[in-house]
Order: sequence, then C-alpha cells, then structure tokens
Amino acid sequence: MAVAPRLLRRRIGAHRGAVAGGLVFAAICMAVFPGAVLWGVDPAAVDLGNRNAPASLAHPLGTDQLGRDMMARVLTGGRISIAVGVAAMMVALGLGTLIGVMAGLSRRLDGPLMRLTDLFLSLPLLPLLLVVMMLFRDALSEGLGPQAGLFVLIVGAVGITSWMTTARIVRAEVLALKERDFIRAARAMGVSDMGLILHHILPNVAAPILVSASLGIASAILTESALSFLGLGFPPDFPTWGRLVSDAAPGLLDHPGRVIWPGMAISLTVLSVTWMADALGDALDPRRAPPR
Repeated sequence: MAVAPRLLRRRIGAHRGAVAGGLVFAAICMAVFPGAVLWGVDPAAVDLGNRNAPASLAHPLGTDQLGRDMMARVLTGGRISIAVGVAAMMVALGLGTLIGVMAGLSRRLDGPLMRLTDLFLSLPLLPLLLVVMMLFRDALSEGLGPQAGLFVLIVGAVGITSWMTTARIVRAEVLALKERDFIRAARAMGVSDMGLILHHILPNVAAPILVSASLGIASAILTESALSFLGLGFPPDFPTWGRLVSDAAPGLLDHPGRVIWPGMAISLTVLSVTWMADALGDALDPRRAPPR
C-alpha cells in the first residue's frame, strides 16, 4: 500500500536529514545555475598578470595558475557535474526499470535478464568506463563537438553501467506485486500488459525507484568526477568539479584552496543527495508509524 501524499510530506518534514539535505542541495543548485550567470565572470578568461592571486573582493576564491577566476570556474563546473549526474541517473533509471519490470512479469525473460544483470555487476566499473571513453571519445567529439559529444558519451557510459541495482529492486517488487489480488483482478478483467504496467505496476514500485534515483545522482556525480580527475572527462577549458581537482592536484601544497573548494562542492552535493535518499526511503515505507 502506497503512502498518502500528505503523510509523505509530514514524514519528510519530520526527518532532519531530509530537511538539511534538501536545503544544502537547493543552495548548491541556486549557486551553480543562476549564481554562475549572476556572477558574470568568464571562467575561461585568462589574466596572466593576476596569476595565483589570493582571495579578494574581486576574486573571492582567488585565481588559478592562468589567472582565471576560481569562483566562476567552481560555479560553472557545478552546472555540468550536476547535469551529468541527473541525466545519467535518468538513463540508468529508465533502463533498470524496464529490465526489472520485464524480468518480474515474464518467467521466460527472467533468467536471461538476471544473468545479464549479473554479468554487468561482475564487470569492473571504472576500467570499463576508461575503455569506453578511449574507444568512442574522438568519434563523438568529431561528430557532435567536443563538449556535446563528451557529455553524451559520459552520460551514456555512466547510465548504461549503473542500471543493475534498480533492475534488481524493481524485479523483486514486481514479483511480490503480481501475486496480489488487485493484479489478478486486473488480469481477469482483460487489462493488457501495457495497461497493467502503467496503471498498476509502476505506481506501486515508485517508492524504491525514487530512492534508487536519488542515490544514482550521487553515484553519477562521483563517477564523472573520477573520469575528469583521470583526464578522460571534459577538456581542460570546460571545467567540472573533477577536472578542477585534477588540475589543482599538482599544486596542492602551495594552493590547497583550489582542491578544497571543488572537492567540498562534490562532497556536499553527494552528502545532501544521500541524506535525501535515506529520508525518502524511510518516508515511503508504509510500515512506519506516522509522525506525531
């Protein structure tokens, strides 16, 4: 039985982690999306006469080795990092939900799809992503442009290698649901498989899907940051949080702030999303007593 929307709002509001995570994530999104535009400084503008400048009113986070404003680069980098996280999560969620529903409803497809899931789970994620990036990076960059091509490649690679947990969760929920009386009644009334999925299956598996989506955003942001740190993400003139950490790592002892600020942005974003996912899982649990 699903949780009523009013009760869901009360449960989330009573969860301190959810409130804190939501506020932090909202503040980060406000900073990196409208904030980057309002700041108005070109993150790629080079000022060699102002290299390695400390924090000041003109440059609150200082400048890098080429005189580029670190505030503008951190804010601009957040836009692409969060966009990659959300887009990759949607790819993984759609693929995992599709495979999970098909495996749960069809005994004939259950075995092959679950073995495919096991195969993907057994693959080493980071080395596989590195191979995919090296194989398809140049082709997509030439066809779609260096930025759009890499965005599509990273989103696709992360999404296609991150759907397995969602598929297993959805399959387990569907296996339990299809034995319920209302599913059997719908079948007896002649409801088609598509109607059964859209009107009866998906609304009742929305809770674990939402929790998986929240955790998927955090995982995708970390994966994109790792790829950028290893030099296989976006080009140096297109900053992301992972790329900023990678570029600043050689000068960590002399200029630690260049690593701390994007690293803190990654940590706070992942932590806030994880808090929200934990609270969402508790709030969507129908066995929990309602908050007083």
